[in-house]
Amino acid sequence: MTGETLLETMRWINYYQKSKTVIRFNEQGFKTQEIYTCYDCESSMDRSDPFYDSIFDYTLNYQWTPDFDSVSLKYRYVKARSPYQRQKDITRSFVRELSKKRNTHPPTSFTDFENLYFNSFQEDIKTDERNRIIEWTVWDHSIKNSINVHLKTEYCYNDNDELTEIKHYSTAWSGSELNFQLELREEITYISYDANGNWTELEVRVQPQKRGQFYASKDVDFKYKRNISYY
Repeated sequence: MTGETLLETMRWINYYQKSKTVIRFNEQGFKTQEIYTCYDCESSMDRSDPFYDSIFDYTLNYQWTPDFDSVSLKYRYVKARSPYQRQKDITRSFVRELSKKRNTHPPTSFTDFENLYFNSFQEDIKTDERNRIIEWTVWDHSIKNSINVHLKTEYCYNDNDELTEIKHYSTAWSGSELNFQLELREEITYISYDANGNWTELEVRVQPQKRGQFYASKDVDFKYKRNISYY
C-alpha cells in the first residue's frame, strides 16, 4: 500500500496445466500464504465426474517461528480426498545452517536472511604456527538447481616450507553436508635441488579415491623439472 513493501504477487501459467498462484508476504518479506488454483488439471480425467474437479487446488499457510529459523507448511485442499499424490504438511528447519554462521543476530527481513544464510560462499582458512595454510574449506550456500557441495583441502609441508601432500575432500557423495569424504590425494616427492636449495626435479603421485567421479580411476604419476637462472 505504501509502494515500498511487497504484500502480494500473482503468478499465471498458461501452458500445460493452466493455473494461478497468489502469494502473500508479511512485513519482513517472508511468505505467509499461497493460494493455488488449477484450471486445466482435470483435462485428462472424466470432467463429468465432480469428484475430480479442483482436486489439486489448495491454500498453503507458512507458520514461521519468531526468529524465522523454522517454518511449518500447512496445506488445506479444496477437495479433502484425491487418488493422486499431493503435497503434504512438512516442517523446514534452518537451525543447523544458522548455527554454522558467525553472525548470530537473527534476520529481520528476507533480504537479511538470504544474504546471511543463502546464495553465498563462505571460506574458512586455518594456518599453522608458521603461518602456512593447512586447511581451506569452502561452504557453498548458493541457490542452484543441483545439490550444494562443500569442499575442503588439507596441506602438509616439509621443513623447507614445501608442499609434500595435498588432500581434497567434498560432501558430494557423503549424504550429509557436514561429512567430508576424501576424493583425491596428491603426494609430492622432491628428487633433486640446485646449489641454492631450490628444487629442480620433483614427482607428484595422484591417488584418486573410491568416492568421486572427477578424477582418473587409477594412480597417475607426473614428473616436473625446472631450470632456474640467478642474477
